[in-house]
Amino acid sequence: MTQRRKPRKYTDEFREEAVKLVTEQGYRVTEAAKSLGITTKLLYNWKDKLAKQASGEAL
Repeated sequence: MTQRRKPRKYTDEFREEAVKLVTEQGYRVTEAAKSLGITTKLLYNWKDKLAKQASGEAL
């Protein structure tokens, strides 16, 4: 019988720093995700979510 993995919980700070690697430091999403041990899909999701939050705050 196989056990299911629990989803990892990431802090807001970790998410923001991961996105900054791409948006401010010029890393490719694939490079940043690989170095952080996360999937590219997850990093894209965080990037999109933070962008939406930022645009919402600007209005």
